[in-house]
Amino acid sequence: VTGRMFDDNRLDLLGPSDFGAVLSWLGPEISTGEMLVLIDEIESGHSPRATELLATVRLSVDQPGPRVIVSMAPELAEDWNGWQQAHLDPLSPDLVANWARTQRPEADSLLRHEGLLELLDGNPLLWSTFIAAGDKRGFTGIMLELISARISSRMREGFVVTAKHLEMLLHLAAAILDGGYQALDEGEVDTIAHRILEHYAERPWATVWARADILCQQEGRWRFCHPVDRDYFAGAWLSEQHPSAEELIARALDPTWREPTAHALALLPPSSAADTLLELWTRARTLPPEQAWLIRSLAVDAGSQGTPRQRKQALEQARAALEQAQADNDDPQLWEALAERLLAAEGKPS
Repeated sequence: VTGRMFDDNRLDLLGPSDFGAVLSWLGPEISTGEMLVLIDEIESGHSPRATELLATVRLSVDQPGPRVIVSMAPELAEDWNGWQQAHLDPLSPDLVANWARTQRPEADSLLRHEGLLELLDGNPLLWSTFIAAGDKRGFTGIMLELISARISSRMREGFVVTAKHLEMLLHLAAAILDGGYQALDEGEVDTIAHRILEHYAERPWATVWARADILCQQEGRWRFCHPVDRDYFAGAWLSEQHPSAEELIARALDPTWREPTAHALALLPPSSAADTLLELWTRARTLPPEQAWLIRSLAVDAGSQGTPRQRKQALEQARAALEQAQADNDDPQLWEALAERLLAAEGKPS
């Protein structure tokens, strides 16, 4: 089992190496109050270890507000979803679709993105977003290009990609496009799967055991270990706590919670988003310069993903803040990044 817990400003990572230590740590911690626990992977079926973990986390049901998000075998996830107070979600297409909509991807910009390969590396959620960004023919070409030596040389050791995995991504893409995606035919899926496996087999670390794992793992186990996934789910949890602008600023100033806070802002309901973003701009004026520009950047990013009116307001506020910064001779290093984003949003050369 691999899990993570977010509690206030602390992030703890649980590894699969010592299951006994995981259980002895998780039991007391999960019963202390409201928190988020991510369980990324667990053995399918009711193995002794899965049963033991289930019993440990069940102890938290009577405690206020624990939230557990699970991505694992559907049959076990259904069992866990029977809990009354602990909220558990298998990674459903709808959940991933909601995540993808916050990213607003465009195939061309993704291809130009300097860190695209690192972002896609071992990250099924981002793969599904990328699939949704282009048409069927464009996706096939892009996928085959990215599976070339360029991406295989950067793939994380031990991450498993199978034909089953690709099948799941196609379903996610369909959900993201509200059913409008025309699935690849079996031949195309087989071609893509074969290319992936071929490149994995060429990796220096691909021992006989590793190759067998790649070829044989068909049990629906998913490993979501990329920071993008971790940050999104933490942000989803944070947004459900109805945080005030002051609380969001405090989170954003903590490096551990900076990216989750950006997701939380993007996930705020329209009824409260406008007021919250306006409050962020107001409070930014009272912060030290470096912190103020960080909060302004988050507010611009969140506003840009909102309604057309929110986007317009975000750009106007950014423009006014930048003009004031230049008039006050503020250090350009603090505001240049936001200025670049503003120019890009307005379609002007930097």
